Amino acid sequence: MRGASAKDDFIFSHKDGKPIHNFKKGYSALLDAAGVALDDQGQKRSLYSLRHTYATFRLHEGVNQYALARNMGTSVQMLETFYGHTTNRTMATELTKNKGKQRKAPLWE
Repeated sequence: MRGASAKDDFIFSHKDGKPIHNFKKGYSALLDAAGVALDDQGQKRSLYSLRHTYATFRLHEGVNQYALARNMGTSVQMLETFYGHTTNRTMATELTKNKGKQRKAPLWE
């Protein structure tokens, strides 16, 4: 925000350049202001929910699970355990491919 940054500047900092030590308060205020503090099950969202959202979106987009696991610093087994329910649409599309034939759009598209 203040122009060029030095290589030892903090990425997440206050306007004065001092590091932010706790994101929880600001994150909660942002969610409250946006009206999305609670998830669809009435649970308060946490910073960790951003990781869940990231993984879910990538899997819906068909990102390779091995590449995603490496990117997230986890295992394919963990992705399958916690996000396996999100890959059903991708799996259905993959299994109904017709090589060399024009594919009809699935009913859910």
